[in-house]
Amino acid sequence: MKLDDIVPDFKELENIKEMFRDYYSDLLLIYLFQISCDAFPSTNWIEFSHYCTEWNLIETGSLSTTEAEIYQIFLKMVLKPGEAECDSQLKINRPQFMEMLVRLAAYKYFQKYLTVNVQDAYAKIMTDVMMPHARLYPFDLEDWRIEFLYSKEVHNVYSANEDSLTLLFQTYA
Repeated sequence: MKLDDIVPDFKELENIKEMFRDYYSDLLLIYLFQISCDAFPSTNWIEFSHYCTEWNLIETGSLSTTEAEIYQIFLKMVLKPGEAECDSQLKINRPQFMEMLVRLAAYKYFQKYLTVNVQDAYAKIMTDVMMPHARLYPFDLEDWRIEFLYSKEVHNVYSANEDSLTLLFQTYA
């Protein structure tokens, strides 16, 4: 993760990385669920902003974080200085997704003086925002694919042509 610009203290950065390892399996499930609805193996800005709304990261009120503010954080992370935004660049992969959560935590809690450091901000976003949602997503993604993505029409076409498809695959693979 490239977090030197927001976490200059080496010890605090190491503590954040340790927390990241603690939450990794749950965050991976959230990320996999998110990209299953989008362009695997990354997610785009539109999907990410949808989930930010679902996770209550975008809200209203005096200390609120707006979609425009999250978009600016997203752009700072994916674009190089002086680079113009382009739809094809507005995607993040798994490491960038994890980094984005730290950047959002820093902005939402630390920069608004709700926590004393970025490490506490990251802990807060994990416990208050992300982990409650980790339990809502399917743990067995294969079951989820079968239950929600399975189509009898596609299965019937595949089954009727399986021998020909296998021969074609073996010929060109």
